[in-house]
Amino acid sequence: MKTANLGLAAVLVFSHAANAQLRPQGGRFVGPAQGLAGQGASVAVSADGKTAVVGGPNDDGGVGAAWVFVRWGGIWVQQGDKLVGSGAAGAARQGSSVAILGDGGTVVVGGESDDGGVGAAWVWTRTGGVWTQQGPKLVGSGAVGSSRQGSSVAISAWSNVIAVGGPGDHGGAGAVWVWRRTGEVWTQDYWKRTTGYADGALGSSVAVSADGSTTIAGAPTLKSFEGIIGGQAWVWRPWSEKRLYGVGAVGDSREGTSVALSADGTTAIVGGAGDDGGKGAAWVFTRPAASSEWTQQDGKLVGTGAVGAALQGASVALSADGNTAVLAGPADDSGAGAVWEWKRTGGLWFQQGEKLVGSGAQSAARQGESASLSAAGDAMLVGGPTDGSGAGAVWYFAAGRPFYPLSPCRLLDTRDPAGPLGGPALAADGSRLFTMTGVCGVPADARALSANVTVTETTAAGGLTLHPGDEATPTASTVSFGAGLTRANNAMLLVAGDGSGSVNVVNR
Repeated sequence: MKTANLGLAAVLVFSHAANAQLRPQGGRFVGPAQGLAGQGASVAVSADGKTAVVGGPNDDGGVGAAWVFVRWGGIWVQQGDKLVGSGAAGAARQGSSVAILGDGGTVVVGGESDDGGVGAAWVWTRTGGVWTQQGPKLVGSGAVGSSRQGSSVAISAWSNVIAVGGPGDHGGAGAVWVWRRTGEVWTQDYWKRTTGYADGALGSSVAVSADGSTTIAGAPTLKSFEGIIGGQAWVWRPWSEKRLYGVGAVGDSREGTSVALSADGTTAIVGGAGDDGGKGAAWVFTRPAASSEWTQQDGKLVGTGAVGAALQGASVALSADGNTAVLAGPADDSGAGAVWEWKRTGGLWFQQGEKLVGSGAQSAARQGESASLSAAGDAMLVGGPTDGSGAGAVWYFAAGRPFYPLSPCRLLDTRDPAGPLGGPALAADGSRLFTMTGVCGVPADARALSANVTVTETTAAGGLTLHPGDEATPTASTVSFGAGLTRANNAMLLVAGDGSGSVNVVNR
C-alpha cells in the first residue's frame, strides 16, 4: 500500500464522561465449552477494564474451567484456550470463583469441589498473550472436613496476596486462607477461623485491598452472635479483627453473601441477599485511614424497580475509590436478574438511573449471579450462569460517554507530506503512530472518534489496522483492500488512554 487517508466524521467521544451511568454495550458473550458450563457463575475484570476472566464450574461434566477475554476494538475476544488446572481430583468445579490482578496478568480460579469437597485454587499468569499455570494447585493447611476451598477467591490489585474462602470447613463454620507470592512461588501466609461460631459459613465471600493488608470475608449463615440472625462479615488487618453487620436488616438477611473492598481498604460493602424476605440489600461501612474502627455509612441500599424477591446483594462490587458500587439481584423478575448502580456523594449513596439488564438473554439468565467493576467504576461485567438453559453468558456495561459533533475534517493524508499528519506513504508491513488529539478541533481528552478510513493507490492486497497506540495490534483489519483498488470503511477508533491521544496505523 502506498498511501492512506483518514477523514473525521461529525461525532467524537470525550473521556471525562466516566461518571455517567453504566449502560449495556452490545449483547452477551460466551466462550466455547463442553456441555452446559454455567459460564458467568463468576466473573472478574482487570483494573483498566480490558481483560476479563469468566468461570464456568459445570464445564465438562463438572470439571469446570475459566475463560479469559480481552477487549479489542469494542468487542470481547477470547485469549487462548480455556483454563483447566492440572492436579484436580474428581469433578473440581473449577470456575466456582475467579479473581484477576489489577494489570490483568494473573488470574485465580477456585474449584470448591476438588478432592471430594476439600476444594482448591489455581493460579495462572500471562506472558505475551499465553496463559500458563503457576505452580501446583493451592490447598490450605489446617482444613477440617469438606472445607470447599475456592468457593470464593480474591487477589489484591498489586501486592501478590490471595484470599481463598472455604465455607464448609469444620462442619460449616468456614475459614479463610491467605497466600502470598514471592517470585513465582505461593506460600500460605495465615488462615482464619471464627472460633465459637459453628454455623457461619465464613468464606462464602472474600475480598482483599489493593496492598493486601486488609481482608474481608462473609459469614452469611451466622445465627449466634448477640442475637444477630442474619449473618455478618469479618475484616482482618494487621493486629485487628472486626465484625460488620448492618443496621436496618429485616429477618434473616444473610449479610456476607457477598463482600467487596475499595483499593485502600477503607470502604467495604456487604451484600445480604436474604434481607426482607429475599428482596435483598447491601450495607456500606467506612473507617478512617489510620483507624480500625468501622461505622455504617448511610442506610441500607435497596434498588428500586425490582420485581419480586430479587435477592439483591447476591453479588456486589466497588470501584477503587469506593465511590461507585453495584448491587446485583439474580432472582429479579422471575430469574431474569438485574444490577443496580450507586454513587457516593458527601457520604450519602444515590441510585443511578434504573436497574440494568443486558440484552439478548436466552431464558431466565440470572444476570447478577456475579458482577465485577473496573478500578474507575466505568466498566462492569455481569454473569448470568443459567442463560441458554445453563450454558451461561456474560454482559458488558460501560459508562455512557457523550457524543459531540465536529465539522468534518481530514485528520491525516499520507499523500501530502506537507500536511499536519501526512506522508510519506505507509510501506508494506509498516506502521506509524499518529496523534489524533489537538488536530481538527479534537480535544485532548477525547477517547474515541468516528472516522472514515480510506485506502488508495495500493500496490498489493492486504489489510489496514488502526488501534489505540498504547495497545498491542489485534489480528482484525479495519479496512481490507486489493491491489490497485480504493476501499473505505466507517470505524469507531479508540485512541490511547495514556494521554498521548495516539492511534497506531499498521499496513499488513
